[in-house]
Amino acid sequence: MTATKGSDNRVVLPRWRAWRDSRNSGELEPLRSQPERSRSLLSDSTSEAEISQRLADFKAWNGTYEAADVVNAAIVLGLEDYPGVHEAAKTLRGSSLPAVSELAERILSHDSSKSDDILHELESRANLDAVQSRDEDGTRVAWLRSIVQSEPRNSLRWADLALAHTVLGNKRPAARAIRVAVSLADGNRFILRAAARFHVHEGDFDAAHSILTANMDNLVADPWLMAAEIAIADMSGQRIRYTSHGRQLLAGDFPPRHISELASALATLELKAGRIKRARKLFEQALEDPTENSLAQAEWSMERGINVLPPTHLHAPQDFEAETRHSLRLEKFRDAAIQARLWQEDQPFALEPATHASYIASTLAEDYKLAIIACEKGLIANPGDPILLNNLAFSQANAGLIEAAKRNIGSIVMADDAKKLLIRTATSGLIAFRQNDPHLGRELYQESIIGWTRQENGNVGAAMAAIFWAREEIRARSQHVIPALKLVDSLCDKIPPGSDVDILRHRLIDDSEHQI
Repeated sequence: MTATKGSDNRVVLPRWRAWRDSRNSGELEPLRSQPERSRSLLSDSTSEAEISQRLADFKAWNGTYEAADVVNAAIVLGLEDYPGVHEAAKTLRGSSLPAVSELAERILSHDSSKSDDILHELESRANLDAVQSRDEDGTRVAWLRSIVQSEPRNSLRWADLALAHTVLGNKRPAARAIRVAVSLADGNRFILRAAARFHVHEGDFDAAHSILTANMDNLVADPWLMAAEIAIADMSGQRIRYTSHGRQLLAGDFPPRHISELASALATLELKAGRIKRARKLFEQALEDPTENSLAQAEWSMERGINVLPPTHLHAPQDFEAETRHSLRLEKFRDAAIQARLWQEDQPFALEPATHASYIASTLAEDYKLAIIACEKGLIANPGDPILLNNLAFSQANAGLIEAAKRNIGSIVMADDAKKLLIRTATSGLIAFRQNDPHLGRELYQESIIGWTRQENGNVGAAMAAIFWAREEIRARSQHVIPALKLVDSLCDKIPPGSDVDILRHRLIDDSEHQI
């Protein structure tokens, strides 16, 4: 079949980044009562002392992570032109840290817009292969181990070490590091949100929820923690208990950035309940000074008919997911594929950006190399994931890597997930066609299509499988092209317009007109 991005039932889960990469979000700032107070209140001498210390570390070690610290501090402190900052920014070109290196490009270009040159640079980083990425992640683990050995009570670095292990799929060391971070954190918001996100990644929603509710005084007073609690409860199907406390926090005297994700989380609940007017009002509040997470949630809501974004396109630091969704709405599939890969590099442990990146690259942008990279990267932290293995096999088959595709489709293990089995069956049909066995390929595609028609809400799956079956018949110039196209027409007529099915159907029509 085609690759698939899986479920897209988005909630405002807390992001998990290294702590210094999180400074742009506002998550590390203390809660304040006056909106005007912000990072800019740092005195000039304090700001220069901080950037000077980062530059001294960079000059001593000349490493990627020291350079990233310099760039991040320069952006946060408004010292982009401070002597030495440009030198550090130059070392980040081609790095596997796109969340920082994009900002470095903006420093070097003296332009906050995404020019063609910057997009080209982003594309080169999006094509970072999994082997190189794994090597750099391994180096980061070693570097962080050395830090926590010398600073054993540094909870922020223990959280960073947990993240680095999670990216590499090292579950037990990651769990130990995050436990240590929480034990040392004394209720630190950043640590608690990071720990909750770790447990969500591991599928332990009870543990994630318990981390946030262990100290109720912190939870009901902090909109960042409340946003995470509501999102995790929503995602896991638990009873959502603290919406009234959340609304009270929204009515408090907090800067808009501090309540952005809480407003988004509550807006999502209202949207799912069908209370559109309330949802729109809350989204508007979330967008007064949005985090990139809230911006992505607003883009997601646009896909569901709520137009809350202003006419002027909004940006936020590290807004790769929002840019992915924005580019998809505009049918700019190449840009969407690149941004999705950068989203994946920003959240390299998470399954959602990996599945989106591989789906967009393989199915909509038809960039099979980029899709393969996305799958291989995603499988490091999510080994054996059936969606990523299917998408990898699909992309490899389209790229002519048939033996690799056979190995990966054969390695998929699933219990009783009928829909994922039907996806695998269709992808097996593609592989059979590319092995010059059209009879077997035809049988497998038809088996998948029939299975989808028997599934609840299986119309899209059936239409997708039919489209890709017809594509293979056209490619083979077989006598089955006309029946396959007629089946595509009948199945697509059952699907509302404006979906990916429409795009693929029109491509199929173009292919058939050129080859029949």
